[in-house]
Amino acid sequence: MKKRNRNQLKERNGYPYSDSTALAEYLCEKAEEGWLLTECRGQHFLYEKAQAQQLRYHVDFARSKAPGYDYIAAKQELQEYKERCAALGWRYVCRAGSLHILAAQTQDAAPPPMDCGGRQALSAALSNDSGIYLYRCLLLPFVYFLLWGLDILWGNSSLFSDSGLLLPCMAWLIGTACMFWSAGRWLRWYFSNKKRVNNGLPVVFRSKKDRARDDKRSALLLCLPGLLLAAFAAAAWAAGDKYPVYSAAGGTVLLLNCALLVGFSKKEKRSKKIVLAVAAIGFTVSAALWIGGSMRYGNPDEPPPAPLTAQDFGIANGRESLYYPRGNQTFLAQSYRYDPENMSFYEIRRSKYRPIFAYMRAELHLQYRWLRKIPINPAWEAEKAYSNGEETIVIFEDTILIYDSKAKPSDEQIRVIAEKLAVFVRDSLRFT
Repeated sequence: MKKRNRNQLKERNGYPYSDSTALAEYLCEKAEEGWLLTECRGQHFLYEKAQAQQLRYHVDFARSKAPGYDYIAAKQELQEYKERCAALGWRYVCRAGSLHILAAQTQDAAPPPMDCGGRQALSAALSNDSGIYLYRCLLLPFVYFLLWGLDILWGNSSLFSDSGLLLPCMAWLIGTACMFWSAGRWLRWYFSNKKRVNNGLPVVFRSKKDRARDDKRSALLLCLPGLLLAAFAAAAWAAGDKYPVYSAAGGTVLLLNCALLVGFSKKEKRSKKIVLAVAAIGFTVSAALWIGGSMRYGNPDEPPPAPLTAQDFGIANGRESLYYPRGNQTFLAQSYRYDPENMSFYEIRRSKYRPIFAYMRAELHLQYRWLRKIPINPAWEAEKAYSNGEETIVIFEDTILIYDSKAKPSDEQIRVIAEKLAVFVRDSLRFT
């Protein structure tokens, strides 16, 4: 096993080109800590341990490789550029992609020469940073979505009724929102500097203060849903629904810990370790509260006794015994699926919160493709009915019934089903 050299440090460069000023300020801080940048390998910086120094760093853009690029002439131009920088008191450190990194021993050194104009610098920032933000805003959310989203699309579960999906989904939504938030900030920076370049002004790159201000805004973006969830928990407690408080408290702790990480994770090492430790404890507590609070309603693998039988749907030879029952419930919604013998299945979904129930209705069009609206039998006393040829979906005020389209219940059987369903919702799915 290769021993780690304590006099060397390797770090990933997490600064986009638009944050070049912030990168220079960060390198100055590393020099004050006794770590001097020596070279760049791909996306990583290599540092050597040395005596703490007060250095001044500058990040400049290199000329782009246009068609007909002459590498021999480019080497000569680079050597001339290094000599011009040395004449002004700047030492050429290394090149990181399209960036030249320079260092000066004195804080009052003359500004170094520019290797390319503002238009080329802005073009280089666009080609580099756009790929970074496209990766963050499109690829990463899509990959994380595949971890749980396919269960929803395939109809294996309903989002708000599944405690195992709701927590990661909330983290995914908040994380994606922050990614798009950062991409929006970068677009604003790009177009404002494009306007400056067109007016003959230099490009203004983002500094450490700009990044810190953006981190605080992202933390605020994370805090707002957490505070709303805390308000929901307080309202539920005041209304007498005590169990939802556990789950809502778990979501609140999760969001506030995300805000803690975003707002304070870029501090110095000691405080960063404290923040990470507190956040790890907070994530554990949030998961325990959320899932534990949801489990207080009962074991999701053991749904309440079946309210309906195959005979209720007009299946003559059906029996009351069931196989492969499934159920999930949280403080927001419930979903139970039953499979009576001689009948494919029937499923009951319900939420007493109107926004959640509206989502559950929209979710049906994702899970049951090619839905078409069908004339509803007045005996149901329901709002709407849909079918895709295999399943029939009946939507009541706060309950959804999905059953096998092969079943053809009569008007009297429909009334019995509706009455049993109302009793089941009132007695088995009560949260007070």
